[in-house]
This record gives sequence, structure tokens and C-alpha cells, in this order.
Amino acid sequence: MSNLFETYYDSFGHEIYLGSPVAAKTPKGFIYGHVVNFKSDKNGDERFEIIPDIGYNKNVTLKKSFKIKGINVFLLNIKKNESKRS
Repeated sequence: MSNLFETYYDSFGHEIYLGSPVAAKTPKGFIYGHVVNFKSDKNGDERFEIIPDIGYNKNVTLKKSFKIKGINVFLLNIKKNESKRS
């Protein structure tokens, strides 16, 4: 099933662009931030450079940026809750 998902991943509408809000899994926990750069490493794996906004686990020390493999990066859908004022 994972091969089917990877084959049709783009058709599900989960494309990540520069500036997209993302969650990323690190060895010590999760970070939430924005994508600022895309690159491929020497093995051909996709890597995202992420500037963190917050860290989920207290063991994560936030650096200026993280370079994380594409398989560990997840797109976030942020919706604004607009309350009506009377």
C-alpha cells in the first residue's frame, strides 16, 4: 500500500511549496515551522530546510533551521476560525 501511496502522492493534493507550514519529525520530537528551501542530498533523497516556529517535545533544542528528509515532513492545513462579531 505504501508504494501505491508514493506513486499517486501528488494526486492527493499534498504538494509542499516554499513558505508552506509543516510539521517535521526529528529524532528527539516534532517541530512545526515553514519551508524555506528544497534540496537533494548525495543519495538523491529530497531534503527540506525548515525554519522552526515551535517544538513539541521539551528535548528538542530549536536551531535556526533544520534539514530534514522529505519522508519526515508533513503539510499542515491551518484554518482560521473567524467568529462573527455583533
